[in-house]
Amino acid sequence: MKNGKIVLRLLPIAILCLALFGFKYSEGETVTNDTQTELSSTLTAVSESKQTTEKSTGITESSLSTTETSSTQEPVIESSDEPDIARQNSSIKEKTVSEQFFITITDKNYILLRELNGEAINDHKENFQKTFIAEKITSNDGIEYYSLSTPTKKLGYIKATSVEKTTGQEGKLFLEDNSYANVIDASAKLYTPEFQENGTVGILKDQTLKIVGFYNHYNGTKFYLLKNSDNQPASIVEAKALQKTTNQGGKWNGTNQYITVTKNDWTIWKDFNFNSGNSTKNLYQRTYRVTGWYRHFNGSKYLSVYDNKGTWQGYLNEGATQVINGQGGKWNGTNQYITVTKNDWTIWKDFNFNSGSSTKNLYQRTYRVTGWYRHFNGSKYLSVYDNKGTWQGYLNEGAAQVINGQGGKWNGTNQYITVTKNDWTIWKDFNFNSGSSTKNLYQRTYRVTGWYRHFNGSKYLSIYDNKGTWQGYLNEEGTKGVSSYVLLDAPYINQNSSGFPMGCEAASLLQALQLKGYAKNYNLRSFIKEMPLSPNNNPNNGFSGRPDIVKPDIYQSIFAKPLAQWGTKYGKAADITGASVNTLKDELRKGNSVVVYVTLYYAAPQYEKYWWGTGIDNAHIVTLDGFNQSNNTYHISDPNEGKYWVSAAKFESSYNLRKSAVVVR
Repeated sequence: MKNGKIVLRLLPIAILCLALFGFKYSEGETVTNDTQTELSSTLTAVSESKQTTEKSTGITESSLSTTETSSTQEPVIESSDEPDIARQNSSIKEKTVSEQFFITITDKNYILLRELNGEAINDHKENFQKTFIAEKITSNDGIEYYSLSTPTKKLGYIKATSVEKTTGQEGKLFLEDNSYANVIDASAKLYTPEFQENGTVGILKDQTLKIVGFYNHYNGTKFYLLKNSDNQPASIVEAKALQKTTNQGGKWNGTNQYITVTKNDWTIWKDFNFNSGNSTKNLYQRTYRVTGWYRHFNGSKYLSVYDNKGTWQGYLNEGATQVINGQGGKWNGTNQYITVTKNDWTIWKDFNFNSGSSTKNLYQRTYRVTGWYRHFNGSKYLSVYDNKGTWQGYLNEGAAQVINGQGGKWNGTNQYITVTKNDWTIWKDFNFNSGSSTKNLYQRTYRVTGWYRHFNGSKYLSIYDNKGTWQGYLNEEGTKGVSSYVLLDAPYINQNSSGFPMGCEAASLLQALQLKGYAKNYNLRSFIKEMPLSPNNNPNNGFSGRPDIVKPDIYQSIFAKPLAQWGTKYGKAADITGASVNTLKDELRKGNSVVVYVTLYYAAPQYEKYWWGTGIDNAHIVTLDGFNQSNNTYHISDPNEGKYWVSAAKFESSYNLRKSAVVVR
């Protein structure tokens, strides 16, 4: 839609000032209030300890040993047989600089000294990548050391080259590759990437998150920095609240249930690299067992699927399935007829196969089938009724032949016809026993609510007059289509509630796609992430600006040609710019809604020149999904205003300004 100046006239702008936090993903200068308090207390304690030490003759080995023994939380430290280090440093004198700060040990071969006289501490390298509070110590020969302390005691001395200073108590971020995590303790605290407390990790319990890296906090706690599938830092969580995995699939969740595959063109995968898989074509409408599932990093839930022989089929997105209760499979409604062709099979009363009767008395008789199941055992079972409506049981389709009995399947519609034959019969039923002549209907217009394709090959229309009175079933060969009224009833998607004040093009396209059954797994937010963007803010090349914010002086829109090209990724979309309103009606008669470019509220256009050409600043894009010639109106699904009928004069005047349109077929 449009230039931001128009939207700014309509919408208030709220400017949110984000707080600046001390704990950052990579670099930072401050810490949170709680962390600041802890840091202040820690620094004060260490400072007081230092002052006491300076007043005495120094920290002796025995006093340090006593301190270490009293702390049960620290790793066992042993003396090291390194006399060369002792001799080299026997003459070092310390000069203390009072500044205290945090460091993380980054050299895996670090040497920790008990005192600057050179005696090394054998800590088994357990302090590698851990964070401590430090003071700078400069020896008389110019070598820089740090005096390290934990929250409870002084640890020792280390060369400055073995550590990295950090901006806060969290320490240094150590990156990890190919690591993922799921929440196992929903009550644990959740922190933002700035280390601000943000509720509990329960809000992440149904997600698999990528581990960016970890921090070993000064307080001894290990934290993981996580990001979501949008590649954005999502949160910081204590390590013990998570379960790590080494693949994007996430955590295994065991179950024991059954599903029926409802998509015939999806892929069932062999691994979570998505490099190897098979089409669901051969699995379509069959029933399988699920032993467990994963919530993948991409946000989808994948089921681990087995057939009735215990052979693993792969990982299948749950969007391609329907969970069903028991091995029977998914109910599939129908209205057809069968003739029983086996006289020695069993027709069952349930899917435990405990109770049934022989087909001997049903042999060569015709029955009505109201639906069927594809059982876990691989067979298709029909739900069979006699002509009195008495249920007979579930019959394996191998014991029957399906026939196109009586009327056939009902197909709903909403159209108008004129009767062109004056001597045909309009029937009251499909036994063709009762009917009347079309003489009194000749050359009159009637409404059709649906039709049947009969066993005799003809198409029969179910006809009503203008008072809603049913007339009967009429062969379509005795009629001519008028189609003066169409209402496709496209789904409604509100662009504003989704957070996209400039996203009417994407919302209108998604409405049209989903009406035809395309892009069913998308909402506006996920759909708009895939919208092509213009590299130079030219709407002829993609969306210019951003759909989620108002950007003044940029014509924020995507024109019909790139919009149609984008739509072809999901379904049969075509740019029909230049189409007349009669062409639009013809598309609607075929069941195809059209994305049309009009003006906001169908007002007069406000033209503005841009470097790429002239634009209509108050342009707006909606979905056209119906018309009514009897009152000269069009039906609109407007992502900004809702669903409504608009007069033909208003709509056609606004549409004809540019005649820009995209049809989804």
